[in-house]
Amino acid sequence: MQNPKHRAQKSPSCAACQGPSLAYRNGTMYSSYTAASFADKNVGTGKTVSVSGILIAGTDAGNYTFNTTASTTANITAKTLTVSATGANKAYDGTTTATVTLSDNRVAGDVLTTAYTSATFVDKNIGTAKAVSVSGITLTGTDSGNYTFNTTASATANITARAITVTAGSSPFRKLP
Repeated sequence: MQNPKHRAQKSPSCAACQGPSLAYRNGTMYSSYTAASFADKNVGTGKTVSVSGILIAGTDAGNYTFNTTASTTANITAKTLTVSATGANKAYDGTTTATVTLSDNRVAGDVLTTAYTSATFVDKNIGTAKAVSVSGITLTGTDSGNYTFNTTASATANITARAITVTAGSSPFRKLP
C-alpha cells in the first residue's frame, strides 16, 4: 500500500491511531478507518493495536491498492484513582478511633476493593465537623493493577455527647458522712 502524504482517521479509540481528520493529498485522496482497539484494557507498554476498516477514497484512490487492516503498538498507562473518605459520626467513647466509608472514581465495571488500616479523629472530645485522618488505604481486585491511588485521605465527622442515665440508689458514688 502506498500511503498518502497524510493518513486521515475517523473516531480513533486509541492514542496511537490519532491523526488529522480527512487529510487530503493534493486535494485528491484521503484515508480513514472504522475501528482500532487494544487486545485488552490492562496497563502495559508496546501493546498491539489492531486497526480495521481501512479505506482510501478520492479521485486518485483508484490508482492504489491497499490493505484493509493494520496493526501498531501503543501504551496504556495507569489511571489515577482518587480514593475519598466520608466520616461516620459517633458518640463520645474516650478514644480518637473513627470509622469511614471509602469511595472512588473507578472506571465503571472495573473490579476493585478499597480498604484502610486506620481512621482517627484529631482528638477524643465532642464536637462537630471534626477532622478525621485516614491512612493505609489499599486497593485490591482484578483491575487494581490498572490504577495508581492515594494511600491517605481526610474526612470530617461529629463526636456527640454520650448519654448516661442516673437512677436513685444505683449511683456508683458514696455519700460522704
